[in-house]
Amino acid sequence: PNSDVFSIFDGEELKNARAWFTSLILATDMAGHFHHISQLNNKFDTVGLKVEDNNADTVLLCGMLIHASDVSNPTKSWKYYGLWTERVMEEFYSQGDKERELGLRVSDGYDRKKPTPQSKFQNGFIAFIVKPLYECLNRSE
Repeated sequence: PNSDVFSIFDGEELKNARAWFTSLILATDMAGHFHHISQLNNKFDTVGLKVEDNNADTVLLCGMLIHASDVSNPTKSWKYYGLWTERVMEEFYSQGDKERELGLRVSDGYDRKKPTPQSKFQNGFIAFIVKPLYECLNRSE
């Protein structure tokens, strides 16, 4: 009870706060990465972004900022970038181990028995994930 961040809300406020936080958490899911970039770029290309209290544009932009933070390892100093790259790769390999254990096809880049060279993996991550996201966010003024 003492750590319930939602305890200050009630009724409609609680419903809105939970929806807001759920949206922000889901924005870090890579499954929506390209769709969200496309959505934000489309806003910039057409009607523009209208950031107001808790509207759809605000939720989209804040979610994209949280996502940018989530994939920001390449923007850090080499020391921390290398450290976090190792941790993330171990997380991916653990997922690949679980996929193999369940008899599923191991996701590309997640197979510790046939590892993708780290430099190639990171080059693709930066070129196809990080760079397009940061370029999109750079359009917001």
